[in-house]
Amino acid sequence: MTDKDSLNIDQLSQEDKSRLYKVWKTINEMMEDRGYDRNPDSNMNRDEFIQKLSQQLKMNGIFSKTDQDNPEASRRTYFEYITEQKLNARTIDKFVEMMRSIPKIDSGILIIAGKLTQLAKQRIDEINPIIRVEIFTEGELVVNITKHELVPKHILLSPQEKSELLKRYNIKQSQLPKIFVTDPVAKYHGLTRGDVVKIIRVSETAGKYITYRIAC
Repeated sequence: MTDKDSLNIDQLSQEDKSRLYKVWKTINEMMEDRGYDRNPDSNMNRDEFIQKLSQQLKMNGIFSKTDQDNPEASRRTYFEYITEQKLNARTIDKFVEMMRSIPKIDSGILIIAGKLTQLAKQRIDEINPIIRVEIFTEGELVVNITKHELVPKHILLSPQEKSELLKRYNIKQSQLPKIFVTDPVAKYHGLTRGDVVKIIRVSETAGKYITYRIAC
């Protein structure tokens, strides 16, 4: 990205630094919940994080999901935090260029401080059938929504588990209750259309209550 995307730590307030640290913690937790390998830097405290950020001037990195049994199924995701307040289509193009310059990257996560222009949204729609790019606003990651006491546990089913579920209940996937891919919890887990999640609610009176939803 360009120099204007760099973070000048000296110009950030303590509140800004703390907010970025919270975003950093949440994205690490999110990727772990998606089954990605634990990032060695995820244990950094706030001061260690700020010191590293002041050296590299960007908040970015790579998450890997290693599959020892099937190396071809291993995945690598590149993420970057962008400081621009108004992101246009060219910003998206540069992000994709960065992704493609890194070996074996198959998806990207762009965290934005500002807003997307309509052209930027259109460019993302054009790109996603080719290489997946997820967009999160800074505000969506300041707090880990899945840690809220009112949010039940969501577990993504594998294709085999999904098939077994439909067979067990003798239903079509269209008969399952729906969850929109734009739902905050669905976004956190990276759901795409057709994915099925197992939702576990815990009640003091009823114990565990399990439902399933299909992403749409």
